[in-house]
Amino acid sequence: MEIQIKVPNWVNTEDEGVCMLFAFLRKLCVEYESSALDVYGYDIRRIIGSEDDGVHLTLNELIDTSYCKIAKLNREHFVFKLRQYRTGVKTVTLKKHQSHIIWAYLAGCSNWNLTEPDNDTIRKDMRPHYTPMYRFDQEMFKSNTRK
Repeated sequence: MEIQIKVPNWVNTEDEGVCMLFAFLRKLCVEYESSALDVYGYDIRRIIGSEDDGVHLTLNELIDTSYCKIAKLNREHFVFKLRQYRTGVKTVTLKKHQSHIIWAYLAGCSNWNLTEPDNDTIRKDMRPHYTPMYRFDQEMFKSNTRK
């Protein structure tokens, strides 16, 4: 199984985790018409598969920083400011099973109508887009998080 996602052209890597992160951020920016997003550090590290404290430095090496600014306020609070995210996208194919699971979680967090009938609508403030990924981890990654 393969899943295709749209990633801004200024992301200079084919790494599935990094591409998922920026495809998700792009999706939120388009949907909420906002170019600045607060993101949990735990979620970023889980999405890209790295526990590095300097994750923002690693990400800066993989993107064109004239189109995306990353502010690290502390270990668990990042702010992403994106430019030119609507146009100039490339398609990246997710092939790894782990990436499919993470993308499904991210898609679920940003789409409130995955299981409801098409005629039911829920206000944007009722969407689960602020559910921390660690809650998902407790169920899905239980065996991977114990050490």
